[in-house]
Amino acid sequence: MKRETVSIVVLAAGLSLLAGPALAQASTMGQPMAPPHQAASNITSSDTQSTIAPPLPVPVNLGDNAPPAQYLQAAQSDLSSHRTGAAQQALEMAETRLLDRTVPATQGDQPDSDPAISHISNALMDLSQSNISAAQQETSSALSSLSE
Repeated sequence: MKRETVSIVVLAAGLSLLAGPALAQASTMGQPMAPPHQAASNITSSDTQSTIAPPLPVPVNLGDNAPPAQYLQAAQSDLSSHRTGAAQQALEMAETRLLDRTVPATQGDQPDSDPAISHISNALMDLSQSNISAAQQETSSALSSLSE
């Protein structure tokens, strides 16, 4: 009788080990588990509190195909209102749009020299240090460099 009890316990433990990942995966499908994080985070190791970055707010009134300038304008507005999480997301999306480029395969390992990308990177670093005024200046410089 003891052997049957041990077998059932071992079987139950094995099933819970197999079902755990499946249940965890099912709970993260679709909507994010956590609400958007309102503060900028996980930009540098000094402002990272978790290996999993919290979701950031999506820039308002911008479609998926908005140009980089619109994301930078949204970042400026968010920085002015101290919505650092939304500003971080808008800056990252502008940077992503600018990094989409076509180059010969032999030049794929060379960083893009677009000054707007440098300004956005600097703005993100400023944001990670809670230096909102410097982030605003860099964002403004990024916008200016796009129109040159």
